[in-house]
Amino acid sequence: MYLLLAEVELADNLSMKSPERSLKSIFLSIIFLSILSSLIYFFPPNHTFTLLFFKLPIVLLFLISLFLFIFYLILFLFKSPLHAGLISLLGITSLIFKLNNIDHPFFFILLAALFLMLELFFSYKK
Repeated sequence: MYLLLAEVELADNLSMKSPERSLKSIFLSIIFLSILSSLIYFFPPNHTFTLLFFKLPIVLLFLISLFLFIFYLILFLFKSPLHAGLISLLGITSLIFKLNNIDHPFFFILLAALFLMLELFFSYKK
């Protein structure tokens, strides 16, 4: 009986097709990479966009576009939105730390430990 169940499970695993990588995620990744590169090339770092009464610094738009680029690239590579979100949030958080002169290695070790704990927590929940 156990052999029969193992054969059925093996047959199910062999008949399953691997999901194709999403073209939407690689397309969005390329779009956000082009936005990111145009922000770097065409605007100085202290530039601010004024939209009615709001002033948006270019650094904020840079971090948002970098987050979305990393998110969709990791989503294309790993096919997991949770992993993509955690890795891109880790990268953006470390850049924000560097931007605010919090660049002691101990803070980056704590940040990596925090995101490792979040990864273990979410993978344990599955």
